[in-house]
Amino acid sequence: MTFRCERCEKKKLRCFVDTASGRCAGCIAATAKCSLFVPEEEWERVQREREEKRIELARLKESAALATQEVLRVE
Repeated sequence: MTFRCERCEKKKLRCFVDTASGRCAGCIAATAKCSLFVPEEEWERVQREREEKRIELARLKESAALATQEVLRVE
């Protein structure tokens, strides 16, 4: 995500969103007030991308397993 909270912006830090709380992980660790706000549309986009990556990974694992099976069969 391309959002940064005020604290990270001011200190020129990278701002990592804790997906469980929706707050900046740096603010959580520093027990600081967090000004980060991520719109619902952005969360939905991130969830869609995450699911697409999971599906892609599952397909790649399947392809790797099939290739391994083929190698073992040939040997």
